[in-house]
Amino acid sequence: MLVCDYFSGATGSLSTAYGAHTGIGIMPIVLYGTEEQKQKYVPKLASGEEIGCYCLTEPGAGSDANSGKTKAVLSDDGTHYKISGQKYGFPMQVMQV
Repeated sequence: MLVCDYFSGATGSLSTAYGAHTGIGIMPIVLYGTEEQKQKYVPKLASGEEIGCYCLTEPGAGSDANSGKTKAVLSDDGTHYKISGQKYGFPMQVMQV
């Protein structure tokens, strides 16, 4: 919180980007990811080597999460999820810094 407060004194954009990276970029992996996913993604995200994002925007829904049509359906054999839907214009998509 102190970091966001400090950043927001200079620009709201930087504070928003930092909040998105930590809150919706990293937190779902920390809370719900497998150990393998945590080991693969969290160190680089935590160090700032990579920046996290939340891919929300899709045709017909914009950034309204309740209007999204993308779904993750468990495969018949239960080994993976199939994601269906469209996404576009991912601001802050995962990138190496």
